Amino acid sequence: MEIVNVVAGVTVIGLFSIWLALSVASQIIPDRVHAMFPRLSVFGLIPAWTFFAPRPGVHDIHLLYRDRSADGTVTGVMYIPTIPGRRWFHFIWNPRKYENKILADCIASLFEQLHALKKSDRDLRAILLSSSYLTLLNIVMHMPPSSGAEARQFVIAENARGRRLNDRHISFISEFHRFEGVLV
Repeated sequence: MEIVNVVAGVTVIGLFSIWLALSVASQIIPDRVHAMFPRLSVFGLIPAWTFFAPRPGVHDIHLLYRDRSADGTVTGVMYIPTIPGRRWFHFIWNPRKYENKILADCIASLFEQLHALKKSDRDLRAILLSSSYLTLLNIVMHMPPSSGAEARQFVIAENARGRRLNDRHISFISEFHRFEGVLV
């Protein structure tokens, strides 16, 4: 029985050592490691940490929306708060961080899909059927409508980190979508 425990222990230590070596190597030569072990990469078993990314995030991204009434009047843009106030313990425990992560991932995916559509010279309206567009639209459509609103449009804006909100650059403007059938 003792030899079985030793063999099991050596096997577990060996597997974790290989995993650690692959994880370290994937930070140094990520393309080669992920090409050599595609199945492990697909399942996320080989991590891709970007502590010191080649292009770190230098912009804050904001999701905004505006409503249009039946007579064509458009409201000013309204801000969906995405970055809650930071507390001293958030570097250890921040249960609401996933909300910002979902929003950031959807926006990044939307821009990647738009880039792919432009590159392949396809109709950009195909983005309306993407999961990232529909997720952002769902978030925006569930905000309380202004009085008399019949349709809503969302806007993605960026500003350099640390700059005022008024100093925004518009990155994307959606079409107007009617409120029919939306449960608010």
